[in-house]
Amino acid sequence: MFDVSPYGALWAHCPPNEGAILTGHGHTRTHSWGDHMIDFHACKTCGCITHWGPGKNADQERFAVNLRMAPLEVMNALTARHFDGADSFEFLD
Repeated sequence: MFDVSPYGALWAHCPPNEGAILTGHGHTRTHSWGDHMIDFHACKTCGCITHWGPGKNADQERFAVNLRMAPLEVMNALTARHFDGADSFEFLD
């Protein structure tokens, strides 16, 4: 499922054990606000949001990566699923 955010990110949501961020330890900074359900991670070099994951008050394991950081060939190989996140909270495809 893809989702556009106020960050300008194109979020690809996936189960936490099926996604990975390939970076060395300490290459991102983390921030959270409000209810602290999710933590946003940004590159320490360029400041771009790379991904988000469960925060300290998370009630479920959630994970999404910012596909705007992925090479075009990776994005073109993905299949998008349409999800109604405003009303039914069901996939539409």
